Amino acid sequence: MWESSYISTGGINYEDLLFKFRDHLEEQEYDRVILTRFEDSRFEPEHGIIREFVNEVYDYAYGWEDNEDTQGEDFCEGGTHSERVYIAEWMRSLSGDVYISGAFEGECIEDLEIALSHVGVKFNKIRSLIL
Repeated sequence: MWESSYISTGGINYEDLLFKFRDHLEEQEYDRVILTRFEDSRFEPEHGIIREFVNEVYDYAYGWEDNEDTQGEDFCEGGTHSERVYIAEWMRSLSGDVYISGAFEGECIEDLEIALSHVGVKFNKIRSLIL
C-alpha cells in the first residue's frame, strides 16, 4: 500500500526493509520485540523473516482526527501528523531500554513518539531503521 512512499523516502522497498530489520534483530538481544501494524494484529506471510524475533503484534491506528471518539483518556494531543494520538494499553507496560523504528518519520513514528512520551516511556530511535 505504501510502496511508493518507501521508495521515495528511503530508496528501499518493503521487502528490503524487512531484511534490514531481520539483520538488525539477529545482531541484537532484545528482551521484547513488538510489531505494530496499521489496524491489524496478525502476522502476514511477508513477516516470516522477522517472525522468530517478534514477541507480540498489536494493531495501532495512526493519524487520528480530533473528534468525540478521540476525547477519552486513551488519546492525547497530537503533533503535525495527527490531531490526536492513541495511547495503547501495551505502551504503559514498557520499561527499561525502549527502541523504536519503522516507517515513516514525521508520520507514524511521530505518533508513536508522542504516545510514548505521554505515558512517560523514554525511548531511543534506531535511525538506520526509520524511513
